[in-house]
Amino acid sequence: MTEARLTVRRLAGLSSCVVLLVGLLEAISAVFWVGYGKTRLQYHLRTDLSSAIAAANFDRTGENSQSIYDRELGWVPDPRHSEVNRFGARRHGRDTGGDPEGVAFGDSFVYGDEVSADQTFPFYLSEKLDATVRNFGVSGFGPDQAVLRLERELANGLDAPVVVLGMPSENIARVVNVFFRNYVPTVNPIYVKPLFVNAGQWQLLNSLPDALRSPADLKMALSAAALFDQWHEQNTARPVIKFPYLVATAQVAHFLTWDVLVWQDLYRQQRAVATLEYVLDRFTSLAENYGFHPVYVVIPMPEDLIKRQRGHRSHYAGFVAQMRERFGTRLTVVDVMETLLPQDDARFHTSAFSGHASPFGNAVVAEALYRQWPRHDPSVAQRSAGPRTP
Repeated sequence: MTEARLTVRRLAGLSSCVVLLVGLLEAISAVFWVGYGKTRLQYHLRTDLSSAIAAANFDRTGENSQSIYDRELGWVPDPRHSEVNRFGARRHGRDTGGDPEGVAFGDSFVYGDEVSADQTFPFYLSEKLDATVRNFGVSGFGPDQAVLRLERELANGLDAPVVVLGMPSENIARVVNVFFRNYVPTVNPIYVKPLFVNAGQWQLLNSLPDALRSPADLKMALSAAALFDQWHEQNTARPVIKFPYLVATAQVAHFLTWDVLVWQDLYRQQRAVATLEYVLDRFTSLAENYGFHPVYVVIPMPEDLIKRQRGHRSHYAGFVAQMRERFGTRLTVVDVMETLLPQDDARFHTSAFSGHASPFGNAVVAEALYRQWPRHDPSVAQRSAGPRTP
């Protein structure tokens, strides 16, 4: 056999081995992504917006029918729901219906997802104060929506000496988000919200239609997302898991190495920090206009507690220090991690370093608030008899 033929046979054999190896790796990749990887990385995979819109359930806004569409806020509690009282707040055993000592606004950590109504921090705080603390938390809300809802409630006659704006540290991601599905690809695609943007001066951008009953309505609501939603660009950069799976694997590796954005990054980004700071400025201005004491409480996420266990500060510690310096006595800033003992970090959430605040965690939030509760602040005692125009 000539040398040329031997070379051809060797190359053919080598090519066959390469093809078999590539085929084997492709099969392994396919099994991994289809059976395991998609679930593990679902927050980092691209949302097909067209499919999301087509699959949207327009009969309800909330994941468990607790919310209804709202033209100004995106969604609000459904007054027909059994857990919603006549004030539009979550019912709990200490809310007697009388004048509240305090009210709490915010997202699911305020509302108390994964715990009962009597295991939330507004309930525990009510017990400590022996007074009503009303729970206006709404699952999925951003701090901007919470402040906008506070404005509405104040205009409708809400009167309380202390108002709490509760925020898990992750919520900084929501003040630069329009379409929740761009940020968290697994949530109900009906979640669309307004946001504050700075175009020379701060203004509220709201592209929500009068009703949200069809894919056309949802497309209209998303008109601002491509221009102002910081997570729209991130969603565009996310990989898509499809054949060939080896290519998808390479794309995922590149994305996670160079392009991935997580909420923790936003505490180092000017736009997100400035927007959240503006939300707090709006909150304190409402306090001055309506005569209540504003309290801003930051609740740690599992990532913050994991970071502390490794000997580092929380992701939001620098922001808290800046806000305390900027607002001074105009705003009480409560960092729950200053009350939570490191040895109890694993107990704070419903699972060890995962989920919402547990009953124990909510008790810690209530204790942190109670320690700094402005109950005897003279400015609270001298509140005006009625609200003023903000």
